[in-house]
Amino acid sequence: MNNQREGSGILFPNERRKSEKAPDYTGTIFLNGHGMELSAWTKLGAKGQFLSVQVREPWKPQGNSSRRSTPSQVREGEALRARLLKGE
Repeated sequence: MNNQREGSGILFPNERRKSEKAPDYTGTIFLNGHGMELSAWTKLGAKGQFLSVQVREPWKPQGNSSRRSTPSQVREGEALRARLLKGE
C-alpha cells in the first residue's frame, strides 16, 4: 500500500467469488492517508454496462490468513486498468 498515490486504487477480478452478491472485482484504494478495501460489481443499466463500487475499512484477517494479491493478479489488474483508461 505504501507505493500507492493518494486517491488512486486498483481492482482485480474476484477469483474467490462464491455467490451472486459477491463483488466481481476487489482491490485497494488509498484515501486520506489510509489503505481501504475497494469492491466493484458489474451492472447493466438503461445506458449500458457500468461498475457499482464500495469503499470500506480494511478487513483484518484472523490467524495466518492473508488477502494479498499475487504478482500475477497485480500484472493482470494493471493491464486491465491500462485498457480501461485507453477506452478499450
